[in-house]
Amino acid sequence: MATTQFWSFSWVGGDMFPGTEHGWWVGTLSGDEVITATAYAVIGNPNAGPRMLTVTEIKTYGATGGAYRDVILTVRNTGGESIPGYYVNMAFVKA
Repeated sequence: MATTQFWSFSWVGGDMFPGTEHGWWVGTLSGDEVITATAYAVIGNPNAGPRMLTVTEIKTYGATGGAYRDVILTVRNTGGESIPGYYVNMAFVKA
């Protein structure tokens, strides 16, 4: 039976300007997981326009010999407003 785990983290650091990307090392997995991630902007200035974040990539980096697989993801501000912070929610499904 498959098991599902949920993990979340946040970033707050001033302004993430349009077009800016943040790279994150998520952790080491065994290789039999399915991963999804979604990024959500915090509200900040309520008078600002809509904010848009995109998880542009989720990639794995495997050690020689397959001893581990590191998961790396990238969050990009794809909107037209700066973002004062955001949350990333992830789900892991393991067979």
